[in-house]
Amino acid sequence: MTNTVKIDDVYSAIEQSAKLLDLPLESDKVKGALAAFEPAFTNASVALRIATGARREQLMGYRYIKYTGDLDPYETAVSKGLLARGDHPADRLFQDVKERFPIEGTGGDFEIAAGFQKIWCFFPSSRPQPLDELSKLESMPRAVADNLDLLARYGLHSASLFAVDYTSHTLNIYFDGLPDGTFAPERVRELTRELGIPEPSEYELELCSKAFAVYFTFSWESSKIDRACFPVLVPEPELVPTDLGPTITKFAAGVPFAGADRKCIYATTLSARGNYYKLEPFYHWQPAIVNAMHLANSPDEQSA
Repeated sequence: MTNTVKIDDVYSAIEQSAKLLDLPLESDKVKGALAAFEPAFTNASVALRIATGARREQLMGYRYIKYTGDLDPYETAVSKGLLARGDHPADRLFQDVKERFPIEGTGGDFEIAAGFQKIWCFFPSSRPQPLDELSKLESMPRAVADNLDLLARYGLHSASLFAVDYTSHTLNIYFDGLPDGTFAPERVRELTRELGIPEPSEYELELCSKAFAVYFTFSWESSKIDRACFPVLVPEPELVPTDLGPTITKFAAGVPFAGADRKCIYATTLSARGNYYKLEPFYHWQPAIVNAMHLANSPDEQSA
């Protein structure tokens, strides 16, 4: 497989996946987004995504990850009419981080009906950035500073990346490259208790224990952490558990891939409002993403 992919092929994969899930596709909106971000989609890892739950299962998304060129995703989205420039702190956060912290790559999230949604921002793979320093940014949600001590109790001191959602005004902060045992069932159970999340089932705890990272969702409206998500990387869709829900099972079985690499991430999300699962098949996989995710092992050594 080459390190690039054609934009028409990306569109075809999105179209095929929407048909697989019986979801309506706004063709002009998707093609417009792909055209606006073509340099990113053709030179990065490209993934599709879906989640469980009646509402989420209607919101199939697509994303590019770890683009290292000069493209500024926020300014690109604004200049192409995919996003209105706003005065919410979320609109300032990406630029504020860029001005003070080293950035190695970016990513962008899109949804087949809603369009542009989110920016990902990767810190250098060898230099996760101190959470206490990030929390001092004026545009950062206060909830980050309010939860520094809680996160530190679980060895979560430095962030590897973050993602700003401009539709929900939420922030995800990711921690990876963590020691073995970080996601042991008793530790995850203790964490959810501190977060005010109902205790996960034994099966959910088992899934979380296999995660290569954890990420938390913050908002500008609350001092609490909204949810925690535990992603697991597998080298092929056949290794995605078959009891995560019929939509995920159908997606894993029929989603297209650009080449022999057929890696997927499935994730367990724990929230006070209810737990759910996500699936992210990589239509086009670039090996450089391994460094972005700070994986301790080769993706092919990960197992379900």
